[in-house]
Amino acid sequence: MVTWLNVVRKIAPGQSVPYYARSRKSQCQAFSIVDVSNGAVEVRATTGGLRRITRANFEAVADVWEDYKAERIPRASVPTFNSSYILSLINLLEQNTVS
Repeated sequence: MVTWLNVVRKIAPGQSVPYYARSRKSQCQAFSIVDVSNGAVEVRATTGGLRRITRANFEAVADVWEDYKAERIPRASVPTFNSSYILSLINLLEQNTVS
């Protein structure tokens, strides 16, 4: 399971994160990491807007990741406003076999 500690240790400012959607229908190509701290990650969307992802938001989405990925829950059941960014971070970290 990907944890907040994985995010803090493996994600860095300037890094590009590919957008992930289970349906493979991407709304954008990628977003970039602006800042990483113990309490939040700030990302820049392709539209240029900044989003702040808190640890609590991340953990709420991480709790349902396995069910979402296995198609046991629909996308609409994934919590938080920033879930698209969080799902993408979790997917990237999982793809890179974070332990």
